[in-house]
Amino acid sequence: MSSYQDNGRYPKRYEEVGRLLVYVTRLFAWESPPCLISPKLALSGCHGFAGGFHGHWFGQRITQAAAKRRAVWRNWHDSFLQVASGIRVIKVNRGEQRVTQ
Repeated sequence: MSSYQDNGRYPKRYEEVGRLLVYVTRLFAWESPPCLISPKLALSGCHGFAGGFHGHWFGQRITQAAAKRRAVWRNWHDSFLQVASGIRVIKVNRGEQRVTQ
């Protein structure tokens, strides 16, 4: 818990800069061996790698849409539970007069 609170003080941009550095170093690590072996191979690999970016972008959009949909369903579920518990209080426990008072 203390490590979570320590990390909570830092702005999100520091985490994103670190993530960017990790991605750039991975890109260099994946592309440098094919460049050393054969530049043609590296060029053909870049086309497939660029397609991976589009797939990643599409996957992120799907993930965000799913998160929004879960949030909407969570709100609906909470509203339903509030209404259902109110009905239970009124009808099952016979508290109509107490609620109206």
